[in-house]
Amino acid sequence: MDQLAIRLGFPLGDREAWYRVTHKIIVDNGASGILKRYRQSIPQMISSIYPEFQWDPLKFVRAPRNFWSSKENHRAFLDQLGIKLGIHQELLLCLKFLSYLLFVVGISYSNRAGWYKISSQQVIDHGGNMLLQKYSMSLSKALLNVYPDFAWDALQFSKAPQNYWDSIENQRTFLDDLGKKLGFKEGEREGWYAVQNKTVLENGGSRILFHYQNSMIKMLANVYPEYDWKLWKFSRRSGRVRDNPSAMAQLLDTIEPQLGIRSPEDWYRVSSDQLSSIGIARIIKSKANLFNALKQKYPAVEWRDDLLQGKAPPKR
Repeated sequence: MDQLAIRLGFPLGDREAWYRVTHKIIVDNGASGILKRYRQSIPQMISSIYPEFQWDPLKFVRAPRNFWSSKENHRAFLDQLGIKLGIHQELLLCLKFLSYLLFVVGISYSNRAGWYKISSQQVIDHGGNMLLQKYSMSLSKALLNVYPDFAWDALQFSKAPQNYWDSIENQRTFLDDLGKKLGFKEGEREGWYAVQNKTVLENGGSRILFHYQNSMIKMLANVYPEYDWKLWKFSRRSGRVRDNPSAMAQLLDTIEPQLGIRSPEDWYRVSSDQLSSIGIARIIKSKANLFNALKQKYPAVEWRDDLLQGKAPPKR
């Protein structure tokens, strides 16, 4: 190894250079037999041959065998990577002057929130591929497990933990928070009728919408099943309501008390202006729409379409 160090141009007594040595360099320089004695592990080989040096297993090109089986090593790697990426700068300063005190008192000054801006690829680029493999290649999952003492907000990660959106509880938490952001009172659901997909997407809800095939109605109905959602109230569903007999019947049931309708024939006195005043003119856009809806709801009545929308009531 001393001869190999000279051949590779390492400065005399420089042990740090060994961290950069790869298996190929060892084999190409005739030391494969030595490497074999240490089960192909460069860290094990170097630390055994030069035991007087304080080796850092995280600095080698490849970590020692079974290194990633230990959660303590996971934390050590992320601590060092955090310092390297500028996330744990204050931790580095404290460790320089107060490392023993921190150990005794158990105080941590690391700024975990900085991890929200880090991608999985950055971790891989710094030698953390094996670490991420332990957590299904999910950085958020790794951080949640390695630093359980920190109050993580899963929604702030660039990519939420695997299967996060499968939980109705997580979906409800997201929509509750978004509702507050939009100015809804606690427990208010009526305001959601006017919210469009774009608003949810702009606030980080692309995954929850994708979970429901980009359907706002399906999403709300599943997340808030206790609320009696009315299809016709959604601002962008006029056409679907008109083509849905059940939805149209629900609409008529809802607005009849507002229009003072006590018998089916009372519909003959309802004008288009009255329909506009209660906000449903976009759904019942013509006499034909109203005529078809009434026939579905009251099949026993012989309706006359020429008398609908404010015409004189038929003679009995």
